[in-house]
Amino acid sequence: MTQNIPVPYDSEFQSPIPSIWRDCIIQIIEAFKDKDFGRLNTLPSVQCIDLAYAAEIAENIDAYGAHLISLAEESWHTSVCIYMENESWKAIIDLFTVEEGRSDLIIDLFIFKKENQFIFQINNIYVP
Repeated sequence: MTQNIPVPYDSEFQSPIPSIWRDCIIQIIEAFKDKDFGRLNTLPSVQCIDLAYAAEIAENIDAYGAHLISLAEESWHTSVCIYMENESWKAIIDLFTVEEGRSDLIIDLFIFKKENQFIFQINNIYVP
């Protein structure tokens, strides 16, 4: 990654995923890829998720019929976020699978800023 993508504060336009968020998003995807849902609750910037709900999210991946792989650099070229209000954002990240490369699956995240820290809420993984 050669370019530093700033956190957007314009609610009229979609923006690329900010550079500062990418490591956390990668770790979230790795936990789902490895089916290690407990790891999600050890990530300091990730809002605690009910493990049964995380398993339900993973069922969407299983029902899709493919196996997640680590995020490719290409994902940052197609994934977007939008500023909502009160220092909160919605992010849609394109996911990759063994079988397809870039797949139809996305992860939907809500990010909010609390005391100068970004907190990631995992909403779902699905095909829009």
